[in-house]
Amino acid sequence: MFSKKAPAFLSALLPARKMWYTGQCGNRRAHAGFRPESHYNTAQDGFQCGFCRPARNRYKIFGSVNPFMKSYDLILFDLDGTLTQSDPGIIRCVRDTLVKLGYPVPEQPVLRKFIGPPLTLSLEEYCGITGEDANRFVDEYRIIYNKDGVYEANVFDGIFPLLKKLREAGYRLAVATSKPQNAAELVIGHFGLLPCFDMVSGSSEDEKGSKLLVMQHAMEKMGAAPSRTLMIGDTRFDAEGAQQAGTDFLGALYGYGTREEMEAFVPGCAFASSPEEMGKWILEE
Repeated sequence: MFSKKAPAFLSALLPARKMWYTGQCGNRRAHAGFRPESHYNTAQDGFQCGFCRPARNRYKIFGSVNPFMKSYDLILFDLDGTLTQSDPGIIRCVRDTLVKLGYPVPEQPVLRKFIGPPLTLSLEEYCGITGEDANRFVDEYRIIYNKDGVYEANVFDGIFPLLKKLREAGYRLAVATSKPQNAAELVIGHFGLLPCFDMVSGSSEDEKGSKLLVMQHAMEKMGAAPSRTLMIGDTRFDAEGAQQAGTDFLGALYGYGTREEMEAFVPGCAFASSPEEMGKWILEE
């Protein structure tokens, strides 16, 4: 159990607070005047409120969690290029679909750009395929990809330890991906990532949903305000989604995008070259 009164030496370093809340949140009045915008009526779903759940560890005096770690109610992770190295399966299936439908196949550097954004956007930008032709391509690609291409990937080194640390620190975690919901769940389930997340927010099966929409869906379901949410991704589409949604953004430099393209949408955002660096930035280690 934690003390209800902060030690004198810590009081000078922390914001004024009447008490430390350590139980299930159901009493908004207990926190009146202290980040009220972060409180949501989630007790009936078995969650502590968005602030109190991480606060349980944030205010520990002795323990493995830094008391000054960043206070987010929700952390959103992109999938391809952030959680998983998925280029082998995606590139092969795009190439096979192009060949099957009689389209010319772009060079490898262009095919890598298909990783991350909705497939219809990449088809238009890099292959000039639009309208019904694009819809037909998506249908054929999905058949090939869902059969075996979805499993031609691996989880980046350091992801599981990162997610474990964030869970232990009390953060709520969700996946926000432009990949269709069914395909996203296949990947996350196959690689054992599902228990690490509170929810998976994917795009519609026609892949016409934007990053903003999948982020908003996750925040709405998890009861998190944009100002208390962090988006982690590796491409300009992730950065653009964060900018449009009003969340903080952390760029994954080990993925498929570049620092320059992400900074163009979120100037001054933070970057990490590995999952380990992400953990250090979030937990202030």
